[in-house]
Amino acid sequence: MHCRITYSVPLRASTNVRHASLSRHTKPTTNTPMQTQDKKQRFAIEYSGSSKDAPSIFEHDQMQQVVANLVMAVHYAGGSVALNLSGVPPGTYLRPSLWQAPDWPMEEHFCARLLTITGKDDRTLPVLQEFAWYLNAHELKAKDTRHLQWILRLLRYSNTLSEHSSEDASGAIVVECLNCLAILLTSKANYSEMMRLEDSARTLCDTLRSQNEMIATSAARLILSLIEQPEKRHVKMEGQMKMHLLQDETITTLLSILVAHNSKKSGEQMLLTDSVLRVFASVFKAHAHTTDRDWFMQLLPKMSRQTTVSTLFHLCTSACASISLNASYVLRVILSTNSPEARTAIQDMARLNMALLYHIMLTIDSPFPKQRRVSGQLVGLMCAENKESMFVFMRIIPRKLLAYLKEPIKRKTSHKKRWGFSSSAKIEHFQPQLNWVRLFEEAVHDHENPELLWNDATRSELATAIRDEMSGYFRDSRANRDNNKVWNYEEFNVKYRTLEQMVPVGKYYVGLILRTVPDCTVEEPAQFLADMFHHLLLEPAARNRIMLLQCMTWCADKYKRDIGHIYYMRNIIRFLEASLHEVEGRTIAAAASPARAPAADPGKECEGGGASGEVEDSELDVLEWACKFLIESFKVVDNLRDFIRAGGLIPVAGLLPLSQRVNDTRFFHCAQVLITACKLVDSTDERGFIKIPIPRAKSDLCGGHTLNYIVQGLMADSSEVVERCAVLLELLLNNNGAVVDGLHDRTGVLFFVCRAMLKAEEPHTAAAALLRTVHKQQAPALLRLLLPDSMAFFLSNAEPDVFARVFVGAETTPEVIWTAEMREQLTATLELALGPFAAAVAKDPRAVYEAVKVEAIKYKGLEDELRCGNYYIKALLESPSWEVEEPEDVLTDALQMLFKVPPKKQVMLLRAMCVLYRKYYRRTPFRLFEGFPILLRAMEMDRAKPDLSQDKLDVVKATTDLVFLSAWASKENRSVFLQVKGLSSLSTLLYCFSRHIDQPSVYKVLVNVLKIVTRLLDDQKARDEVVVAPDVVSDVMWCLKVGYPSDVIGLAMQCSLSFSEDTRLCDMMYKNGVHFFLLEFMFSYKKGDQAADNESAVRGCSVLANICGIFNDSGEPENEPQRRFQAALCRLLSHGMVKDIMRSSTSDAAFLEALHGSYETPNSIWNAATRAETEAFVHARLAKFRSGSDYKEPDELEFSFSCLEKEVVVADTYLRVYNQQPQWALEDPRAFLEELFAAVRSIDVVANVEKTRAVLISISHVLTHNGGVESVVVTPDSLACLFAILQLPVSQVESLQALALGALVLATANQQCIDPVAEIDRLRLLGRCIKNSASQRAQVLNILDNMISGSAKAVANVTASGGVVYLLEMVTNSSHEREHRQIRALATQTLRLLKASSLSLKRRRERQSKKLLRDPFMSLMLALFPPYVCAMLDRAPTEFVTFYDANTRNPDLIWDDVNREAARSSIMKLLAAIDNQPVGAPDFDAGGVPCVEYAALNGMRQCGGVYVRMLIEHPAYRLHNTRRFMEEAMAAVAELRSDPSQATSVDELIAALYHVVINRNEWANYLGEVPNNGLETLTSCLTDQHLSNESVLHLVLLLSVCAHCAGPRKKLIGIPKLFASLVSAIKRNYNAQEPALQTMFLLVKMDPAFITQASVESELVPMLLETVKSSATTKTGQVAFALLKTMYIDKRYGETVRSQLFGEEELMAGEAAAIKPQFYPKIDPLDPGRMTPVVVPFNQRMNYIAPAGVVEQKNYSSLAPGGIKRAPAAISSAASTGRLPEVDRKEVRKTMAPAS
Repeated sequence: MHCRITYSVPLRASTNVRHASLSRHTKPTTNTPMQTQDKKQRFAIEYSGSSKDAPSIFEHDQMQQVVANLVMAVHYAGGSVALNLSGVPPGTYLRPSLWQAPDWPMEEHFCARLLTITGKDDRTLPVLQEFAWYLNAHELKAKDTRHLQWILRLLRYSNTLSEHSSEDASGAIVVECLNCLAILLTSKANYSEMMRLEDSARTLCDTLRSQNEMIATSAARLILSLIEQPEKRHVKMEGQMKMHLLQDETITTLLSILVAHNSKKSGEQMLLTDSVLRVFASVFKAHAHTTDRDWFMQLLPKMSRQTTVSTLFHLCTSACASISLNASYVLRVILSTNSPEARTAIQDMARLNMALLYHIMLTIDSPFPKQRRVSGQLVGLMCAENKESMFVFMRIIPRKLLAYLKEPIKRKTSHKKRWGFSSSAKIEHFQPQLNWVRLFEEAVHDHENPELLWNDATRSELATAIRDEMSGYFRDSRANRDNNKVWNYEEFNVKYRTLEQMVPVGKYYVGLILRTVPDCTVEEPAQFLADMFHHLLLEPAARNRIMLLQCMTWCADKYKRDIGHIYYMRNIIRFLEASLHEVEGRTIAAAASPARAPAADPGKECEGGGASGEVEDSELDVLEWACKFLIESFKVVDNLRDFIRAGGLIPVAGLLPLSQRVNDTRFFHCAQVLITACKLVDSTDERGFIKIPIPRAKSDLCGGHTLNYIVQGLMADSSEVVERCAVLLELLLNNNGAVVDGLHDRTGVLFFVCRAMLKAEEPHTAAAALLRTVHKQQAPALLRLLLPDSMAFFLSNAEPDVFARVFVGAETTPEVIWTAEMREQLTATLELALGPFAAAVAKDPRAVYEAVKVEAIKYKGLEDELRCGNYYIKALLESPSWEVEEPEDVLTDALQMLFKVPPKKQVMLLRAMCVLYRKYYRRTPFRLFEGFPILLRAMEMDRAKPDLSQDKLDVVKATTDLVFLSAWASKENRSVFLQVKGLSSLSTLLYCFSRHIDQPSVYKVLVNVLKIVTRLLDDQKARDEVVVAPDVVSDVMWCLKVGYPSDVIGLAMQCSLSFSEDTRLCDMMYKNGVHFFLLEFMFSYKKGDQAADNESAVRGCSVLANICGIFNDSGEPENEPQRRFQAALCRLLSHGMVKDIMRSSTSDAAFLEALHGSYETPNSIWNAATRAETEAFVHARLAKFRSGSDYKEPDELEFSFSCLEKEVVVADTYLRVYNQQPQWALEDPRAFLEELFAAVRSIDVVANVEKTRAVLISISHVLTHNGGVESVVVTPDSLACLFAILQLPVSQVESLQALALGALVLATANQQCIDPVAEIDRLRLLGRCIKNSASQRAQVLNILDNMISGSAKAVANVTASGGVVYLLEMVTNSSHEREHRQIRALATQTLRLLKASSLSLKRRRERQSKKLLRDPFMSLMLALFPPYVCAMLDRAPTEFVTFYDANTRNPDLIWDDVNREAARSSIMKLLAAIDNQPVGAPDFDAGGVPCVEYAALNGMRQCGGVYVRMLIEHPAYRLHNTRRFMEEAMAAVAELRSDPSQATSVDELIAALYHVVINRNEWANYLGEVPNNGLETLTSCLTDQHLSNESVLHLVLLLSVCAHCAGPRKKLIGIPKLFASLVSAIKRNYNAQEPALQTMFLLVKMDPAFITQASVESELVPMLLETVKSSATTKTGQVAFALLKTMYIDKRYGETVRSQLFGEEELMAGEAAAIKPQFYPKIDPLDPGRMTPVVVPFNQRMNYIAPAGVVEQKNYSSLAPGGIKRAPAAISSAASTGRLPEVDRKEVRKTMAPAS
């Protein structure tokens, strides 16, 4: 953030502000504001990058404090602030877009304007403001120091005027001069000049002394800017600047400003004070690394004076955060760098002046992190090694927090900047030994553990205490007139109320322990427990007593083993007694006092509970937690024994009466204490003998009125208290006969228990157990006075929890009848018995119950109940889930009683037996049921006149329910039922009720009968009886009718499924037409309807499919009835509809939707017409079955659809629909395809074109969508059928032929099906299709592509059949039609594929036969086309077509209309011959085709496929097949060189070879390999006299290139007359001298064995000697001498040479010139990639000169620098002159990089 702050902004009456745009040629315009009215608390802020053009105006009483803090905040945020303290804002503003660094002319402009002002005119202030405004925050680049000197003079002059004048203008000029100085001194030249000026420091010191606060502030800020330079700017001179400016006088002035600040009013001179402190902070801290050490050590005593330190202490308390922070920084350095004696004095001063106390407050309460950190460091320095200060600090900080001081200190290892720029010695900083940093880091965080609570509240209490202490000190100081005053630190202490509320005990806080349990731990728990108990005895507050008891309970539980025996148990009992007496007194007082109005806030505890007479909740909590503590302490048995021996049970039991008045669960723990004591000692020994006397705990609790109190505790409103009292009484009464006798008469225990059980919201198990115990030990008649006999009997036999639930009505049992009315009767009786006692308890909680006599209760409604065994039938029906102990007795009694009671009770008995059967059907009496005769008697019905009265129907309904359950229970029951002719009775019921189903009760009975029948049909015996009595089947069919209840229909369908499991019954169902009944439901289905008819339709669909066997695993019928069913359905619904049902993925609802819609599939056509025919037939047939006659369904159904007679059907498939739905999943695609071909063979194709088309289309669809069936197409019959169609006239069956070809395309896509089609006669027919029909060519080409790609036989036969000629005819038929060019491209693609496949087949056969074979295809192609045209087949098809039609002329190919016509003519002749042959003619002989003579046609000689003369004319041309050309050219040279008449031809061949090798040097390696005698042939040609001199030069240059290659060089050494031939060449052509000499020099250097060729016969030495003597200064002479010298000095081979040079020893003694043997660049080896024939895009072959980067893979400089692009010119020059140009080897290496 960067901003400008303008101080004391005037309030303008009117303002004229203009935006001035600065540039290189314009000057800013200044507009002076008009009359102003100043206001000292007004200032403006303008932020850089703000969207506002004008500054923001602010006004504040503490303006200087606000500005100082803002400057500090911006500084620490990394920004900068420009303060304008003149009070006069500039009149001109720049737009924010122009706030950029000024350019050089602009800077010169403003600097020049400074020199024009004098301080005496009105221009001075505007010019200074303009300079400061526009150049602010920019580093000047000017080196002219005149401006600095002039402004310093102006500053001195203006400051003098300001001191002697009261005008604001002079002060504003001084301020602006200081601002301009700050800008000028950003220049390095001015910064250095400032230190040279003697009076510069004095001038700034004078401005510091100014009475004008703004001038002094600006001067201090200027000094700060000079001694605190930004990074990387004048850092080296910063230390010197400090010593120059901060001299003794300046330091004294600065300190006096700080001291004077103490006497100023709050808010004055804050900016000045802050600026001065920032100067000292910069020297001591921020830029201490540039402070000279010696200078600092001289300054330190001044800063350590008492007045200065006191001033700094006072400044630390400033309201301005910046002043406080900087003063703290200075104090920290003073304390850390001073001597121990001075540091101790400052520490004492800080303690006595309360500076220590104030900084302690800042460490925890300051809002600024930097202030907190530096204050913490100051506190550590103030207390270090000072006992008194440390004593004060430790007294006000919690002990646990002080423990952080002793933690190890982590010293920083990072390198710090050293002090002093001119001294290597470091200033020693004092380091406190305690970890103050760690302490104050933790002091700002919250802590909560058993020993420490430190949070915002405690920090606030500490800060408040310090503030109060300081305000009191300053208040009292002002009241005391004595000047010598110090702080009384000995008595200062901080009272932490937050910690006091946590109840401190020892070193722990009880409240904090309770907050942190169960993770808390304490040391010495036994002592801690004792300390807490002592605090408990002395603690008056109930809240704290509760906390102590809670902590004691936790401690006793967690540390029971460590604590062990508690020796002060008697004191605990006394504490309980005292607390109990206090509570009892208040309770009695509250009962005696008159009733009061309820409190406004019932939840609020009463203050002063003793006075009010009310029992406080906190007092009850104390008793509750005391009981909890006792329970935990009793886990140590010795504590419990001491408690019992001391009589502690009596006061605890005394709490129970209070539970009758206070509805609270807190008395639960009181009873638990008593229970725990009673369980200590058993009443019997290990043998079960009763101990006499009884244990002490029981005797104490049973004595006096204690037992009464325990019994009366059952009246408590708290269910937990009642439950615990019941358990306690159970323990007391167990094996305690002395107490049991007369217990009810003394305590009324039965009344209390029954009342407690009735009043409870939940069943009381413990109370029920107590009631059973009392009932067993008392006279039985006592309980029968209150409960019925059945309840008393049930109490004795049932579990307590079960009885408790039955007693309150939460559960019922058939053993008793216990209604709500009966419970109300019992409640009324208990109120009479306990009413007087309840009134007495309300007055006195210690009241004791007095016995009351009651009469026996007579309960209504128990006389007329049916009872079987020990259970009420009504109750058994109401609670069917109740467990019956002896269900067999209940079942037997109910059967015997069945016909002795009226029908309604018969129904109840039957329903009760059904309930028993559902629960106990696994028991033997239920699995061997003997009551079927009785039940059949109840089910009797007359067929002629059935009794359909409601009573009879109810009895039959209940009876059939029981029969169904018994039949379901076991197989034995079903057998017995069949033996007693039960099936006959069921048949009668079916007959009677199926005809009268309109009545609801009849419907329910019919459902039961169908259920029974379905269950019986699982047995074979039942199915045998149905076969004998077929009426059952027909009666079940009667239940299958639309409109009947869905349950009946569903069960009838289930019966039908059961019938279908038996073949005999399935046949009976077919005879009775079950499929028609089910189809009726299916046709009743309604789309989108959710009615029951739709559900029945869906179910009927599923049942029909199961009956018909459609859901069998195989889907085929398994027996004869199923076959008849499926046959009938196929006729009624069509074969396809039946197949849909068979699909497992098709749901029944989906099938029904299709049944009622238009549905067409290849094997099914279903629409409104077919549906209407089927539905009418079904209804007609159902009418016969329901007429009452004995109509039976015939074995074979005669039905067909009259609306589908015109459809073409093959293999049960409608071809029209299949062709519309070709993706239809066929069951057996292969079989279907065979049927389709059989259909084609049976059709007269010409007469039935449309039918044939449909079949062929279906064949294509089958092949397209079903893989693996292509083999059907390539069978002999199928192929004969298809090719017969292809032989028909195109005009008649062209569309059929296209379909036949499409089938062949799909078939040949399978490689296994290619060979049958690839026969020669069939391929010839395909070729004729290409000729006869243009529309069929693409398909034939696809077939050929498939065959060539997948079969070697096809590859061979395409050529052998002459099919390749048909392809060539298409390719060479030039046409500009787009469609025809596409066909040509497709044919080209086929030829390209055939070429690659033929080559692969040839190589495979060669590997097998291990001998070279001829490729028929390539033989034919090379006979018809030039080699390059054949090679272009490897390019893209479209490119080849374009190439073929274009004219091309280059050394490899001459291709124009004449050449194309010659090729076309040959192809057409071949095509005519092939086309006229019969289909079975012999194979086509591709090798016997005569070649087209293109060389004669073009009138040029060819060698290796290259036009030699054109190659000579264009030597840089890259050949298509260089290897072939060189082989044939070398062979031609060897053959023709002996014939003088062929000299011209030999010259041309040698020139062509020369151009090839010179332009592509790597091919020189090939001359040494093929042929073996190639180099020897070239060497011999040098002596042929009939060759031209130019050829001689070409040969020498060829040999020179070969000499640079290792392979050819080895061959050259085997030519004995090489040097002699070269000497002969030199004699014939003088231009060959230099290359010949260099070649020989290279050979001799590379292999000295070549010296042997310098014999006398070779005449080499004389020739060299002559050359040396005649041309010694030329390069040729130098090479000759170097060669001669090399051979002369060779010790091994040079003897012959030395003998020839006898007498020339003086000549040979000279030094030879340093000549490098190699005079060509390095020649790469000839790798296979370079030998591969080159085929490039045709458009790059049409011209003679190929584009750059295409002709060669690598280009080399052969003979001249830069020869890469000028090789032909250099070669021709060398050939004409015979002189090799000078070659710069370095330049050659630069150009050796291969071209891309």
